Amino acid sequence: AYDGKIYLFGGYDDRNSNVVVEYNPATDSWRTRAYMADSRSWATAVTYQDKIYVIGGQSNVAGHEVVQEYDPNTNTWQNRASLPSGRFSAGAVVIGDSIYLVGGFDNSGAAVNDVFEYRPSEDKWYYWDGFDSALAASAVVAVGETLYVINGKDGSGRQCQQNKSAIVGSFEPYGDYLHFGSDVIN
Repeated sequence: AYDGKIYLFGGYDDRNSNVVVEYNPATDSWRTRAYMADSRSWATAVTYQDKIYVIGGQSNVAGHEVVQEYDPNTNTWQNRASLPSGRFSAGAVVIGDSIYLVGGFDNSGAAVNDVFEYRPSEDKWYYWDGFDSALAASAVVAVGETLYVINGKDGSGRQCQQNKSAIVGSFEPYGDYLHFGSDVIN
């Protein structure tokens, strides 16, 4: 979401799509925006400083490494530094001046537990060791400087049971390292 509008990037309907649409809840209207360069589904989108970053996604059976920055004010796209490895169904949040990409599925379709940090000012990705649990399709949220990973699909591809797994883990960035919290299982 940006400036009171909701954006949808790509998706899947019998094939991967590069279509971008914008929904304005105030006027209950949709409009098509500039298409992405690549068709993909299961991409992750996050807003940072008036831009929307569309990260990874799935094309055919492989995870995308592509990262694109969309400017909703000019309706234009710019390619950014690629992910170190393909990723789809990952979660992303902004903490400070960084975008954190958490978990997801890799090119083999396996859920992963790693964390990538993207610094837009440098257009560069950094790798951090991840959580104890590999998860994809998780809810990832930031509260202050703490990132929380909630539920998702585990390493076997099964959905975590809602009544058994609430918060899988959390971390806080501290300069050149991440402090990981304990897994919390209900």
